[in-house]
Amino acid sequence: MVRLADLEGGSLRRAETAVETVADAAWVLSHAETRATWTAVLRFCAAAVEAQGRDAFPSIDHGRIDFFTAEWASAELAPALQPHSEFAAAFEKFAQAWRGAPPR
Repeated sequence: MVRLADLEGGSLRRAETAVETVADAAWVLSHAETRATWTAVLRFCAAAVEAQGRDAFPSIDHGRIDFFTAEWASAELAPALQPHSEFAAAFEKFAQAWRGAPPR
């Protein structure tokens, strides 16, 4: 499986912010403010994709989003999402919207 961390963009490497392991994901989600922000972002992005399809994002980012949704939906990261039902629901709503949107 190709992981998002394997495809980090230059800004991710410089800032050292990539989620590479279940421990990384659990750490990010353990911070309530960060988790709440990401939950809101995922809800907003899901609504945008439902309204505009994949055109809601620049085509250059579509591959990165494909890998993001695949990695965060993986069995490997499931234990990190399990205790955070609101985040998990927002992620799933976005992932379903993304998968259901026709590619350009």
